[in-house]
Amino acid sequence: MASIAYGGAPAHPALVQPIIFCGPGANLYPLCSNTVGADLPGDSISSTQTDLPKAMLPIFNRPMIAFALQQLLSAGLRHAIVFAPSEHHSTIAAALKSLILIPPTLVHSGKKNVSSAAAAAAAAAVEEASRNPNVSVSVGLNSSSTAASAPAASNPYLSANTFAASSVQNETVMRVDLLPLGPDDVSTASAAAKYKSLGTAGLISWLHSIGRLDKDPLILPVDLVSQSLSLTNIIDAHVSGVPHPPALTCLMYERGAGEGTGKEREKDGPPKLFTAYDRTSTQSTRSSSDASEHCSSHQLLLLQDSDDVSDYDSADLHLRMSLLWSHPHVRISTSLLDSHVYLFNLNHLLDLLRSQSGQKMKSLREEVVPFMVKCSWMAGLREKAGWTSRASKSSSLQDQASYQLGKDVAAATALRSTTYVDSQLLQSGSSYRPAIDDIEDRPSPLFTPARSSAVSPSGKPEDDDKTLGLARQAQAAARKSSAEIKVNALIFRLTADRKHPIDPSSSVEEIRERDESAKREPFIARANTVPTYLECNRYLLRCLASGSTGQGSGTQSAASASSTGVLPSSSLFHPMPNQALTASTPASGSPSTAAQASLDSTATGPDAAAAAAKGAQWIDAKAQISSDSLVESFTRVGERTAIKRSVVGRACVIGKNVKLTGAIVMDGVRIGDNAKLENCILAANSVVEEKCNLKDCDVAAFVRVSAGTNTKGEKFDE
Repeated sequence: MASIAYGGAPAHPALVQPIIFCGPGANLYPLCSNTVGADLPGDSISSTQTDLPKAMLPIFNRPMIAFALQQLLSAGLRHAIVFAPSEHHSTIAAALKSLILIPPTLVHSGKKNVSSAAAAAAAAAVEEASRNPNVSVSVGLNSSSTAASAPAASNPYLSANTFAASSVQNETVMRVDLLPLGPDDVSTASAAAKYKSLGTAGLISWLHSIGRLDKDPLILPVDLVSQSLSLTNIIDAHVSGVPHPPALTCLMYERGAGEGTGKEREKDGPPKLFTAYDRTSTQSTRSSSDASEHCSSHQLLLLQDSDDVSDYDSADLHLRMSLLWSHPHVRISTSLLDSHVYLFNLNHLLDLLRSQSGQKMKSLREEVVPFMVKCSWMAGLREKAGWTSRASKSSSLQDQASYQLGKDVAAATALRSTTYVDSQLLQSGSSYRPAIDDIEDRPSPLFTPARSSAVSPSGKPEDDDKTLGLARQAQAAARKSSAEIKVNALIFRLTADRKHPIDPSSSVEEIRERDESAKREPFIARANTVPTYLECNRYLLRCLASGSTGQGSGTQSAASASSTGVLPSSSLFHPMPNQALTASTPASGSPSTAAQASLDSTATGPDAAAAAAKGAQWIDAKAQISSDSLVESFTRVGERTAIKRSVVGRACVIGKNVKLTGAIVMDGVRIGDNAKLENCILAANSVVEEKCNLKDCDVAAFVRVSAGTNTKGEKFDE
């Protein structure tokens, strides 16, 4: 077995457990509705229709869940738990078994001081391991999820073994446990109703109760698309607080995706949030990528939904004085969005969910996370959450002892001074110090620093020393308790913060790598709405165009785009996952078309050139396809058809003289002659007849648009 092993590390057990929630996709209407799971020959449309799982919605002609799994693999995590409705398990499992994830190379693992021969050998081994599907799937509760059964990871902090990129076919690089939505998951209820019955918080509690969760859970949405940020940034920000890591580390990002997709579509974009965080950065992230220039870590203080933030009469933001007293430098923003990437401290999370207040919580995003954020500066909520640690209990006993001691001393003498002030409050940097800077100007000062440090006239020195010691211990315990339950937010901004353009200690290679990373477009978004879904596809198209050798169009450009659509490594920080075609993939032409497509999609070298030449036979010589477009295999394109900034799936039939601009065309779509589509999304197996003129329209699966339709901003769902 030829393999290249790397990533050797001391024996450390895996510290985090990735968990992916496959939501119902309600905000992606009508793309996830009215989709037929079975293949249909010709134009026949069955009346038996089911919803398309959100995880299977294609982004850049890959299933959406492939990008989440690739993010985990690039971060060195090789085992994930996926929650999905039981009726979607067969569809999702079949797609997962056909995925081809790209293992990280030596450079991605941060080992730059390697020889060119070793790097080339490792790259060859990774390429060989990426020829065939390499994801192992276990469905249901009977599947084992022990750490020993999972493949070894490449991150030194997260792995116990070395990582090997082998040339053996069907080698597993990612293990996925596909679980139902709780013990009462039945196929009669809808996916949205199942999530509401138990909730994401209830699923975490249930997962721990059955012995499948014993590490800090890393919650990851299925729809996050980013080439500018690695999950290692979040893990590093979380563990940087050891031995007292935060109760929660989350990822917030600056709004930007989805804008410019049309006024009607922008209304369906993600709602705005009121976010308050401490202006002082806690600690810079440690990363070899350009994410360190776009990310900063802050303590999150408030997270509040605001669906109508533009209406000032009904949108009010309430701030407590306790928040402002504890954090005087607060920054409030409405330009940040929640990525739904959460890394919880397992012990704190379980204590909260077991408490009386936590038992009523169902949603992690809507209830658990905002509650944790407020607990960092509200002591009353910490008690309700069951976070009364030994330190806080001891501080409470010390407070009682201090109170009793002061009461006894005051009863012994009535001459005890009532102007005693803790000297620590008068030190430089204290919030009370400015109030007494002008003490000499007052006619009759109540207290002075000298008088504060003096012994009380009638009090005993040993009593004062004991009281002061108890007060210091109580303050230290309070600070420790507050530090343990703080919530850190890793904020990703689209504009890089470069305070020091060139570090004198940087090597020439590091400076060149930084210049290359500066050329990449910073992007992060969740494809959970129609405008952001459209923008995620456009971003990957821009990456494809930036990595192309030329801007030519025509048959040759179409042939190169119709092969596999693999983006060059220079344009992406994370490698692009691929998918091998199965026999059930819809295709037009001969019966063996799908099987042949599976061979062509994984071809390299001379085979790739032959596959590209074969793909050119499906495209008319007079058709024009721009370099920033992707046309998959076995799609027929008629003469004088122009495709610009569009993604076209497999087995599509596009007629003559068709104009496609900024469109997303999924598998099996048919477009008639002389049609003009701009910024449209056509779901799988939909039909647009001839002479249609559509702009900013969305067409559901298996829906036929009548000939000559001329409309804008409409959703076709029947």
